[in-house]
Amino acid sequence: MDFVTHLDHMPAVGETILAQGLELVPGGKGANQAYAMGKLGGHATLLGAVGADSQGAKLCDNLASVGVDVSRVLHLEDAATGMAVIGVQPQGDNSIIVLPGANSRVTPDYIRQNLDVLEASDIVVLQLEIPLETVVYAAQTAKRLSKQVILDPAPAVAHLPEDLFPCLDLIKPNETELGILTGRPYDPARLREDALSLQAKGVRRVLVTLGGSSADTTLENAALSLEQAQLSLTNAADALDAEIRLYDNLFTVANPDEGNFLDYLNPDS
Repeated sequence: MDFVTHLDHMPAVGETILAQGLELVPGGKGANQAYAMGKLGGHATLLGAVGADSQGAKLCDNLASVGVDVSRVLHLEDAATGMAVIGVQPQGDNSIIVLPGANSRVTPDYIRQNLDVLEASDIVVLQLEIPLETVVYAAQTAKRLSKQVILDPAPAVAHLPEDLFPCLDLIKPNETELGILTGRPYDPARLREDALSLQAKGVRRVLVTLGGSSADTTLENAALSLEQAQLSLTNAADALDAEIRLYDNLFTVANPDEGNFLDYLNPDS
């Protein structure tokens, strides 16, 4: 669950500032990804964990409202639903503090118990709010099953396991996460070089989002720039909706014989 507040600027170390309002918004990167896919007509199943509390129930009800299958989600009596505190600046940039809660209990054994979900899927979308060993196991398993694997590498972790990268068809860092993944501060002049350095590790495609500026992507040995889209994003689900539409552009260029990404998500439409 996301606790969202609006700030004039991000506080410096030791600084106290006043925020404006507080919204309680269903969130979590994995949940937002599933919600966006469901909202766009895809057949999405969420694997994850929440606490046996009111916030966990609200999260699952919100996902079910757009057709996401939440029947495999664990409801744990001895863990709280994960939370995030999000500070949003006027231009739309944000900073996020995550309390993992029940997310930390999503284990490789749990993925093994739900292997049929991966087997039935075309695309497996992951993020780093669950244990890293689980992410690696799920990515390797999905790749062995010839699935498309997408990773949103947040919260970013330096020195991701080298055997994870070749499992990824798409990795989508923002500029801050790109700096963490490459081990050097983000520099706009070095954007393409840094993105290609991830691709050199085995990732098929890299999509770097740049806040309100634009998005930049690589396609295997080619490069493609996506012009800035003027979007009105009122919440994280809208942001994921826009993000998947960026995937749509990328997928169409990279896979011209497969139609577009949204058709790939929803083959019955």
